[in-house]
Amino acid sequence: MIEPSKIITSPPEICYWIDTSRIGVKPCAKIRFTSKLLEKPLLRENLKQDSVLKNLSVIRQPNATN
Repeated sequence: MIEPSKIITSPPEICYWIDTSRIGVKPCAKIRFTSKLLEKPLLRENLKQDSVLKNLSVIRQPNATN
């Protein structure tokens, strides 16, 4: 986090989707990513082969969102 969390009443001008129904209800904070956790993306085909991850709902019931 690069600032303390606070309740906002109007969203900043940003270039991504935001759920405006929650504005003024829950605290928000700006974050900055400083490193990558993975060098390569997790591919769906690899996840489907894993004994635990293959049962994730995003794998079993994809809705063109993953």
